Amino acid sequence: MQHALTPVPAIAVPTQSISTTASSPSAQFAHHLSLLKHKSDTQRKESLAHLTSAILASPPGALPQPVQVIISKIQPLVVDRSNGVRSQLLKLLQALPAQAIPGHLDQLLLYVKMGINHLSVDIRSTSFDIFEWLLSVAGADVVGSAGGWVRTWKGLLAQLSWGVDEKGNGTVGNGTAGKNKEEIGVYAKALRALESFLRVGFAAPAVDMDERDAARTWFPLVHTERHLLPKPGGPVRKAYVDRLHLFGPLPDEDEEMYDDLEERQRVFHKRGQAAVVVGVRQAKQIGGPVGRAAGLVEKAVEEGMEGFRCVDWMLGDCGCRRAPQTYWEFRDACGG
Repeated sequence: MQHALTPVPAIAVPTQSISTTASSPSAQFAHHLSLLKHKSDTQRKESLAHLTSAILASPPGALPQPVQVIISKIQPLVVDRSNGVRSQLLKLLQALPAQAIPGHLDQLLLYVKMGINHLSVDIRSTSFDIFEWLLSVAGADVVGSAGGWVRTWKGLLAQLSWGVDEKGNGTVGNGTAGKNKEEIGVYAKALRALESFLRVGFAAPAVDMDERDAARTWFPLVHTERHLLPKPGGPVRKAYVDRLHLFGPLPDEDEEMYDDLEERQRVFHKRGQAAVVVGVRQAKQIGGPVGRAAGLVEKAVEEGMEGFRCVDWMLGDCGCRRAPQTYWEFRDACGG
């Protein structure tokens, strides 16, 4: 008696093909970009490693994919749950051509700020590393973007539990009290990030040859431009216009772009310096990496605010009892 065999249905995979020729490097690169959304941590890490090797092996100006495409695919990994993936992500970012980064900052900076404010200590730690890298390759663009000056240092101060009360006096939280070793390490990273950010923001703009030629034209007069009428966006004239609110809606200092050094000094003096003075004093007492990093922040503010004259004090918009001349006088003049 013969038994009929039940036929087994065939498995067809129409998207697969067999070929003797390997796919092009560009196709392999695109394939690994697509694998960055894979659920396996190991696969995402290996794909990032492959992408990093491909970028390093590419000749200058001839990446397998445009930088915009690469950054748009990798930026969500800033808040990836895997430490290995985030570590490899930083290596990939460092392999990208530095001159191409400034044009693609907006979304990447949002993810970095999201990571800095993340609940996970490890994600915050990696995000501070990426933030330091951003400052090293595109610091001027980070500071000069809309909201890049005020919102960024306000976010860093919030990580340190530093703030300013309604009277303009600096306030501090618990600092490192109750924190474990990893959290204290991230606290020190936040201080170093603040120091790097302030140094970039307070850096004097480079003097081009046209300005040098103009200075020779005015010789023997010196600093002639300081005695001219204020320019439309200058700190003195801008302070008066903002105070009167004659044109358009009320100004939002958090979202403004601050291209002028004196404007950055003015708004920092008005809204953040008191918090830094008090916070640094407390952090230096902690000692160790935190104390050393706090000393660097203090030096960055001292050097960055050198020569600053408080315009808002003349207008009555600042808590200064007199115009502070140096960083050290600020504590007495502004209640720091």
